[in-house]
Amino acid sequence: MKLYIAGGASEHGRNSFLVEGKSIRILVDCGLMREPNGSSRPFLSDEQIKSIDYLFLTHCHADHAGAVMWLYERGFRGIVIASRFTLDTMPGPVRDCLVLEELGERGAKITLDHGLSVTWGRSGHCMGSVWLLFSAEGKKFLFSGDYVEKSAAYKCDKIRDIAADLAVIDTAYGTKGERCRENLKIFKKYVSDEHTARRINFYPVPSHGRGLDVIRILIENGCEVYADEYLIQELRETEGRKNWLRKGMIRASESDHLHPLMQFPIGYACVLRARQRWQQGSGNYLKVKEFSEKAVLPGSAIVVPDTQIAKEWNRDTALHIHDAGGRIVLTGKQIPGGCASRMLAAGMADFLRISVHQTAEELRELRRKNRFARIVPFHSAEQMSFAEKNIIVMKPMETIEF
Repeated sequence: MKLYIAGGASEHGRNSFLVEGKSIRILVDCGLMREPNGSSRPFLSDEQIKSIDYLFLTHCHADHAGAVMWLYERGFRGIVIASRFTLDTMPGPVRDCLVLEELGERGAKITLDHGLSVTWGRSGHCMGSVWLLFSAEGKKFLFSGDYVEKSAAYKCDKIRDIAADLAVIDTAYGTKGERCRENLKIFKKYVSDEHTARRINFYPVPSHGRGLDVIRILIENGCEVYADEYLIQELRETEGRKNWLRKGMIRASESDHLHPLMQFPIGYACVLRARQRWQQGSGNYLKVKEFSEKAVLPGSAIVVPDTQIAKEWNRDTALHIHDAGGRIVLTGKQIPGGCASRMLAAGMADFLRISVHQTAEELRELRRKNRFARIVPFHSAEQMSFAEKNIIVMKPMETIEF
């Protein structure tokens, strides 16, 4: 069998991997590359796209699933398989799809057409994120998806004692990042210190992912957390959430310390949100404006799904909080030239990574705990090299046989 890198190896984004056998073709993920200059799609020809039998999606993030509609436009007619949450959050209609949880339980072997079977487990990255172990034409091959074992929010079925001819493993943090447990320890201490200092801080997070880790840690440190309604809805109302969230995260979601953002008792922030609603025609401006600007709760936090602080009302709120003595706290990658990046460079923001990926050392740990004949790292633009002969660094549009 052959693995063709349509994107995602030796680059951050555009994750897409085509496995070709004699009688079957599988595409794992179909993501976009999102950088300041725009978006770019996987390196797939129309002929390759039309030949795909199955598209498996490891999770809903745009760098793994953002190019699926483009795939249809180019002639894709195969079957899409993903978790229920991933399918429910797609940006457009998905035809001929199958839900992983309905096909079989995690850890169970699921038999499909063309002599293909697949086993799945939770990858700990976000709601609905999975790793996938395939068997076809006498070969076994594993895709970790975005993988983290120590998330504060999400359950992970650890990849252990698996034998595979090929494993494509998340190594997004490369050789320079701290391990997940160290990052969590640092972040928890920061939150505790900030709460003790009674500051009001601003946390921009992704729509799906580490925002829930942030919310749990804030609440467990006694903070009053005012979160965007979109995050609260995902946390409390997602079908099957108990199958994906850790018990501590479930408890945090039910805490009296978690509030909708519109209840945050700083009039300025509330008016900004009201202005947005007013412009959209919901007409709540005067009611919300009645909040007192003096009714501030020290030690509280605002959490919004806007990692780069790209939206005007979020920028205004962040600046207002900073001017009042609070901090902007970034927990993931900043796009060069974006607002979050500029605030960090200006000393207005702090950066404390919440791990949602692996480092090169964590990849080596997986190597020691499993039996992989060959390993291909993905998700990092760092020019890495490995002393281990079976770890093979590849680039987009390269092919390897296994």
